[in-house]
Amino acid sequence: MINNKPFRINNKQKIVDAAFDLSVKYGFDNVSMKQIQEAADIGAGSIYYHFKNKNEILEYYS
Repeated sequence: MINNKPFRINNKQKIVDAAFDLSVKYGFDNVSMKQIQEAADIGAGSIYYHFKNKNEILEYYS
């Protein structure tokens, strides 16, 4: 059976990708959780569901 559903990136990956892109552009210390949430195009609660703070996002890379 073929799955015809479109590919979706999960919210956690969207957050990590947005944080990386913004950090490259502005520097990690200059980026807020709100900016990451907006860039990831997710709800405000979703970012805190996956990560308590920016440092946890940074640890995710390691």
